[in-house]
Amino acid sequence: MIQFYFFSVPEILLYTFPITFFVSAIITLAKMSFDLELIVVFTLQATVKEILKPFIYLAILVSVTTLIMGFWIKPQTLYKTKEFIYLKQKNAQVNIKPSEFGQNFGSWLLFVKDKKDERDFKDIVLLSIDPNNKTFISAGEANFLNSDGEFRLKLKEGNAYNFLDDEIEQIQFQDMSLNESPSIDGLKFPGVIEYWKDTSPFKIAFTFLTAIFPLLSILMIISLGIFNPRYEKNRSVPYSITAILIYFVLAENFAKTYEMAAIIPIVWLGVSYGLYYFRIRKIY
Repeated sequence: MIQFYFFSVPEILLYTFPITFFVSAIITLAKMSFDLELIVVFTLQATVKEILKPFIYLAILVSVTTLIMGFWIKPQTLYKTKEFIYLKQKNAQVNIKPSEFGQNFGSWLLFVKDKKDERDFKDIVLLSIDPNNKTFISAGEANFLNSDGEFRLKLKEGNAYNFLDDEIEQIQFQDMSLNESPSIDGLKFPGVIEYWKDTSPFKIAFTFLTAIFPLLSILMIISLGIFNPRYEKNRSVPYSITAILIYFVLAENFAKTYEMAAIIPIVWLGVSYGLYYFRIRKIY
């Protein structure tokens, strides 16, 4: 289960990383404003541009990291998750139980009389359901193995009967192995470029807009985080949540095509600059 959750981490971080940065940056500035720390900073002749610098560097780091997660790591983990689930389901399908008819192991029908434990069986009978392989096998003991998704039934002390057109071949054996390698070719990762070639424009555009959200929101962070505690209340949290909702609602509805998606950064930068101009630049 830990492995399954590990595969889900990149998809979770793809959305939480940019949003967490945005909210935490606004709350940090709001806390500094409320504690009068920014007033001291401005008193020491510091400019808004100087306050912006560390946030710009962090926004670049967050956006680049999110782009890597969204366009390179996430597609691979999606395929790994599908492969993991498929192999677990396949493993459950070959859960052999004694004294039950109709059980399968690959292209074989099997019947087990008794078992020692979950993987060791006694008195096992197999019949091939492949029309090109008319074979019947009986064995005194059998052991079921699973190695990296390859399932193996190891038989001991038995006989194999091969039914030909005009005769029956009998083979006595001490050890025999029947292998089943689940076909996971369709679950193999085709490569980053091939994956995104077959992906809808919406998914590509939405992933890109999510990744660059911190960079597009630098002026928005400054505008919502800096305030005068003497005249304004600290509303940084509801403001930040509202801004996130507006941005991702726009991304959800306008990222249907690349042309429509290109409008969102322009609009968001325009709104951010408008807030910055009237709330920050005119005053500080």
